[in-house]
Amino acid sequence: MTGLPDETSRRRLLETGGIAALAGLGGCLRLAEGEATTADTATTASDGTTDRSGTDRSTEGDGESEAAETESDPSTRTISGPSTVGHTFVDARNRMAQPDASAPSTAPVVDWTHAIEEGLNSRRFSSPLVASDQIVLSNYRDVVAYARADGGVHWRLSESAIDEYRSRTPPGLREDATVLVAMNARTREWVLVAFGVEDGTKRWSIPLPIEDPERPRRSLVDGDRAVVVTGTDPEASQYSNVFVVDLDARRVRYQRRLADAELNPEDLAVDGDTLLVTTDEAASGVANVVAFDLGERERRWAKRLPIGESIPVLGDDHVYLSTEADPGSGAVRALSRTDGSVDWRFDVRDAPRTGVTVAHDRVYVVSRNRLYAVDATDGTATWSYSPSAEPWIGAGPSELPVATSEHLLLGCDVGDGDGVVRAVTKADGELAWTVDVPHEEVYTPFVVDDHLYTFGADREDGSGGIYALH
Repeated sequence: MTGLPDETSRRRLLETGGIAALAGLGGCLRLAEGEATTADTATTASDGTTDRSGTDRSTEGDGESEAAETESDPSTRTISGPSTVGHTFVDARNRMAQPDASAPSTAPVVDWTHAIEEGLNSRRFSSPLVASDQIVLSNYRDVVAYARADGGVHWRLSESAIDEYRSRTPPGLREDATVLVAMNARTREWVLVAFGVEDGTKRWSIPLPIEDPERPRRSLVDGDRAVVVTGTDPEASQYSNVFVVDLDARRVRYQRRLADAELNPEDLAVDGDTLLVTTDEAASGVANVVAFDLGERERRWAKRLPIGESIPVLGDDHVYLSTEADPGSGAVRALSRTDGSVDWRFDVRDAPRTGVTVAHDRVYVVSRNRLYAVDATDGTATWSYSPSAEPWIGAGPSELPVATSEHLLLGCDVGDGDGVVRAVTKADGELAWTVDVPHEEVYTPFVVDDHLYTFGADREDGSGGIYALH
């Protein structure tokens, strides 16, 4: 699914980043000397829209082949996917998976790109939503919709809404509306509020019984319900709660205590009656991985694990978590959804900083410039891929792979220089193609209809852009 925050804190990136889905990207550096690229020409219009030819790297290092420099037959660049994408990590289970979507087998070209306004880049890119004819980006200060046809600004919430809203959590998608937890600056009331994707006007608002010092921390829209979790200041006497909101009836269905000690939730995953909450902001000795039963309205199990900033991923039978171990090592653990017991672990040199990708009975793990395909049932590695030349791959919040039917798509975070989008074949881990995107951070693309959408950002001047590939 950026004048970007410091990479030292994924939480700052996620909360200040307004993907999901969607998008995670890798630690990329400049091209190694001798790497060939095709010409990249661009014409920029006065509205910020740029038409640009795709850039395709022909080699990535000795012994590694990439897509040819010459433009391929368009028939090999077939792209198909869902008509909407509306969650930070692609779906409510955080799987970073579009299993029924198709990415091209050869390098796509850039259909259009549009600049993102300076100053709006930061706190924006962790939760793009794509619905109807708009791409919606958000931060604490505003929500902006860009037209999917050419990237032009369609509406701004700061201009379309009667009241000023200060959002607290990344938005979700409900039918034809973007839904977010926000404070109405006029009434000082916390609400779950929906704005039409087409025009940014308010559709409805549901009051949330949240009072100081309690604060919303995360939220998810999942079908006809929304889940909101709260935290408080460590000195407060109130603690974390979970609210389940009925979006059809437009009311809070119920509220329950999530923890009886300091716990400030950071990430959520939902599937059926299972809610997973994780955080690295829990009081000493307090469980920081909590499984809550939404049907029974009570905690199912809870554990204390060295998860750092790990995002919970819900598979069919397991919860997958990146965990730290001794300095310089880590592991991905598969926990039973039923009781939290560890069924298997896959050891790596460095724990993925944020999470993993789960699709088609495999778990995809990035650690130290290497992408592993791991069997989801027993933790056995089936293949690995590692670029032998820069830019490298990483596992930050903008770098997590997105899995399509045949490929894994990866972006990058170069720190300094220009980035790249990669496609790796899921069957064997071979590199299929790359496309240059001239930004320091490039978000992993995701598929909507017949396009791939990615976002680029530069830290120094806050500039960035939306890229539509086809």
